Amino acid sequence: MKKGSKIYSILTSTCPRCQEGKMYNFNAYKLNSMTKIKPQCENCGQAFEPEPMFYQGAMYVSYGFSVAIVVSVFVAFNILFDDPIVNQMIFTGIALAIVLSPLNLRLSRNVWANIFIDFKKDNLTSK
Repeated sequence: MKKGSKIYSILTSTCPRCQEGKMYNFNAYKLNSMTKIKPQCENCGQAFEPEPMFYQGAMYVSYGFSVAIVVSVFVAFNILFDDPIVNQMIFTGIALAIVLSPLNLRLSRNVWANIFIDFKKDNLTSK
């Protein structure tokens, strides 16, 4: 994973355009400010919310991540246990999806921003 790739920007929560500035100032589990994002990149000035309701589409990405979590729990239970109890699988999947929801929100916003904001190679500096 190196600078210049979308994966780098998504996993490090950096600006999709310059991959230098951070999109968030805080811990994802600080619940009173969980949905807040910086207005723009401090390095290149890219607006992180280029239009009103920009991140509404990130709900679809978030839904996909939540489904992946629940399916992973289902597969893990079926691999680890001979006769898994369905109620335990459901409870574990839902509990894990709830606990990981702040990270899911942040990751889905990062993916959404990287879909629509392109990396500019001239912003890449060798460090």
